[in-house]
Amino acid sequence: MTDPSSGNAATAGTDEPVTVESELVEAVEAMAPWICRLARVGYASKGIVYVVIGALAALAAFGLGGGTTDMRGVLTWILVLPFGRTIIATSVVGLLGYAIWRLVGAWRDTEHRGKSRKGIALRLGQAGSGGIAIGLAAQAWRVLTGEFGDPGDVEKWTTRIMTAPAGRWIVGLIGLAVVAYAVFQFYKAIKSDVTKHLHLWSVDEVWEARFEKIARFGLAARGLVFFLIGWFLAGAALKFSGESSHGIESALDAVADFRYGAVALSVVSFGLVSYGLMQLINARWRRVEVD
Repeated sequence: MTDPSSGNAATAGTDEPVTVESELVEAVEAMAPWICRLARVGYASKGIVYVVIGALAALAAFGLGGGTTDMRGVLTWILVLPFGRTIIATSVVGLLGYAIWRLVGAWRDTEHRGKSRKGIALRLGQAGSGGIAIGLAAQAWRVLTGEFGDPGDVEKWTTRIMTAPAGRWIVGLIGLAVVAYAVFQFYKAIKSDVTKHLHLWSVDEVWEARFEKIARFGLAARGLVFFLIGWFLAGAALKFSGESSHGIESALDAVADFRYGAVALSVVSFGLVSYGLMQLINARWRRVEVD
């Protein structure tokens, strides 16, 4: 007779062996409601940041104060508001929840991209947006804990990377990747169904059309900003100098230096506000699933 207590504990009581992947699936399914809620908080956090960045840039374009800034500047501004610390702490948690949702979505193919080259590329894009959200959460945490950092951090890190073996190539490739991402934003703004992931059956058709216009305008403006950031990084690699690399604030400054810069900056700033509004729309109506 076989002792029922003997045997492989991993297969006890189940037809399939317990694997790391199966345990991760169970953990994700158990946490699914919280992941989905936090993903919406993450969308709202991104939306608020972009709306404020765009609004401040628009005020600057019209000579009404304001100024060009980036996420660090916006979070520093929020910090001194009533309940500012609570808002930023909530943003940190929400952005991490959003990151988990995007990474899980890429892993489990929750948006049914498939395993074709295009599908894999889109899933890698999902994972990339999750990684960006982790970076934004880390930046918000630094502001919350008083480690504000230096506005020239991008330049410093670029310089550090370029001093490493093959660092110049790494910075150049990062710059080209950011430019490619910007081009993809332009493509989405023109060609893609920007509302296909929204639950809009309870929304009037007029508002649905407005949501689409807001999304396309916002994606195009964000694409221009990221194109300039990637261009700066690629230029830094060519010049072998971190001083040429910049973030969102410097990209907006570059737009202001265009011919008819005030007009260009106002258009881009309203586009960033539109992108922020689209994130707020996502927070309310986006299909957020982990299976």
